[in-house]
Amino acid sequence: MSNPILFDKSLLRRRLSQLPSRKTRNAFLDEMMQEDILERLIFIEREFEKAALISPFLDLKTALNQHPKIKSLICAAPIIHSQANIIAEEELWPFAAQSLSLIISMHGLACMNDLPGALIQMRQSLKPDGLLLAAFLGGDSLYELRDVLLEAESVIKGGAAMRVHPMVEVKEAGALLQRAGFALPVADVETYKVSYDSLFHLLHDLRSMGLTNILNEQVSSGLTKNILFKAAQIYQEKYGLEEQGKIAATFQVIWLSGWSPHESQQQPLKPGSATHKMADFLKPSDE
Repeated sequence: MSNPILFDKSLLRRRLSQLPSRKTRNAFLDEMMQEDILERLIFIEREFEKAALISPFLDLKTALNQHPKIKSLICAAPIIHSQANIIAEEELWPFAAQSLSLIISMHGLACMNDLPGALIQMRQSLKPDGLLLAAFLGGDSLYELRDVLLEAESVIKGGAAMRVHPMVEVKEAGALLQRAGFALPVADVETYKVSYDSLFHLLHDLRSMGLTNILNEQVSSGLTKNILFKAAQIYQEKYGLEEQGKIAATFQVIWLSGWSPHESQQQPLKPGSATHKMADFLKPSDE
């Protein structure tokens, strides 16, 4: 049975192609992800012969090209990009089997119609003992916005539609890594609380970062001024900060790391290979 088409990827590409330049858009999420990727690479004691960076934003390209642990780098983006070598995305994976030693994915895994399939393709393109590092928004990101839009639309119209697409949970992401055949899978989350002057400033930032609704089944009626002003009022009442006039917005970045299996990696013990019985550890001491 085929997966449901939850996200309109052509709409996503159109919106990404219309984004303002980095000089005029708010890039704080990209900057935090980039800093974290470089920090994580510091603690990996090995070199990567061929790495791929895949993201709609390729500001990390210069730092990775200069990184002492990366010998060669290829960059991919889902749209035409001056820094990209090829146009590609995680669901339309262009790399041959066992052709890469490192994959760095930023943002893309948040909007997959077939996330398990994308992870399997990425794992297959890694050489044995190759590494995947992925970062994307998930979990409880923008839960405040989801809450106030639903409440405001319910008050004004007597019913509400989904205006913010569902997010992948960190536990689900970790399980999918394992299902895709990655060894030593790790999933963790970084939570950032950001303050804004108002709901309207938050929405402006989301548009500039390409984080607007791309659900395949778009709601026919847009958000009216009445709904937005009601949502802004509710937002201030429920999630306003002590700092006068400010509101809080939550962004959660899910981090995934996993290795392509290799015999040199730490392996779980085989069933029946234990040298001690559990009962030995449960016996009362002689003291």
